[in-house]
Amino acid sequence: MTMRSVIDVRRPLRPRLVLTWGIALILGGVALEVLLPAIGAAIATARPSSAMDQDLLLALDLAARLVRLLVAPVGAALIGASLVMFFLAPLVERADLPIGSRD
Repeated sequence: MTMRSVIDVRRPLRPRLVLTWGIALILGGVALEVLLPAIGAAIATARPSSAMDQDLLLALDLAARLVRLLVAPVGAALIGASLVMFFLAPLVERADLPIGSRD
């Protein structure tokens, strides 16, 4: 089994697209992290508090926590993956050795 049979070389690697998505996720995560508390404060101070407002604030808090835990780390992982793809793309194109071969 060769490296070419494992990696479909007909579909080119697109590390720039992966890099773009990584940067977009990090910037989107930062923007949401900055904006969600301000939106929550605006909702809380707009009118007297009600049960629905508390539920909305709870949902915003949950969304902020999910953004903090998921979006930025996934963006960082995509940036790292794109750098690996940039480095490995020329090696994959030249690889004709079987997997596990040390020749």
